[in-house]
Amino acid sequence: MKAYATIECSIRPVLEEVEGEELSVQLSKVRESMELVLTHFEKKEFGRVKEVVQFNLLSHLKKVEVECSTTFSKYLVS
Repeated sequence: MKAYATIECSIRPVLEEVEGEELSVQLSKVRESMELVLTHFEKKEFGRVKEVVQFNLLSHLKKVEVECSTTFSKYLVS
């Protein structure tokens, strides 16, 4: 989660400049999923943690990866 927070803090300042509205939405969904994981973990609801990670968090992270690739591809040099 710390690694994700670092990545998000690096991306947020440039989102307006690169027109990354969809990326911003996906980042928010990942953050919400992580908050759910932490809430359930604190309550020792480990089955629920597993469900949130499996069905929410991983899919949102994959969408963030796709959106990052799409948004920043024009700024990358191959």
